[in-house]
Amino acid sequence: MSRNRRSPDKNNNKKRKNRRSFYQRHKKFLTQIEGLFLSNTVLERGLVVATVIIRGNSLKNAVGLGLAFALLSFFTVCVTYVVPTTIPNNFRAIINTLVSAGLFIPVAMITNLIITDISVSAGIFLPLLITNSLIVGLSSSRFHKKRFVPMMVDLINHVLGFAVVICFVGFLRELVGRGSVWGAVIPNFPTIPAVLLPFSGFIIVGLFAAVLKKIRFRLAGEGEENPENPENLKNPEN
Repeated sequence: MSRNRRSPDKNNNKKRKNRRSFYQRHKKFLTQIEGLFLSNTVLERGLVVATVIIRGNSLKNAVGLGLAFALLSFFTVCVTYVVPTTIPNNFRAIINTLVSAGLFIPVAMITNLIITDISVSAGIFLPLLITNSLIVGLSSSRFHKKRFVPMMVDLINHVLGFAVVICFVGFLRELVGRGSVWGAVIPNFPTIPAVLLPFSGFIIVGLFAAVLKKIRFRLAGEGEENPENPENLKNPEN
């Protein structure tokens, strides 16, 4: 009986070791793309989440906002990279916002050319991207502390992470809520219109965030022992 009781524990320990060894083998790669997946802008950091919840209710809206977010964040962070780090972060945030505001008009024009009438359907949430968290917060605290090329790689992963989440949420909500994809109606598709409302977007994003958190813990091999410490993923040997 004692052997049978111990075997599940041994199996669990073996699984944890396998997950840790997987993370250790791919640690460099996973760290490079953490903005896309494990440290996703929306799901793990909870940034720019209102845009996803309220306006991510169709694939067209999602693609337009994802494109505008990517262009605005990428060019703003790259341009403000030359701002001296000796300037206090509060003033750097103001400078970043002013640069972002200056770039908004050409970005909005490009986005409108690609996604027709996105400025109308996205409403106030399009210009609100000027002060998104990647520009105001993470520019100084994360991106500008790196060399230029690693910064660009990290930045691209973060903007892609946002785009992937909002596009998937928009696709899912449009499909279930309207029975359509990019405005093309699917005949006889059962719909749940409540999915288009903001509270449903909040629930969907929350579920995806919970799944991502579970994946982080399982990779760390610490899900059962200490589920309240996500830093175990970065230091799995602790």
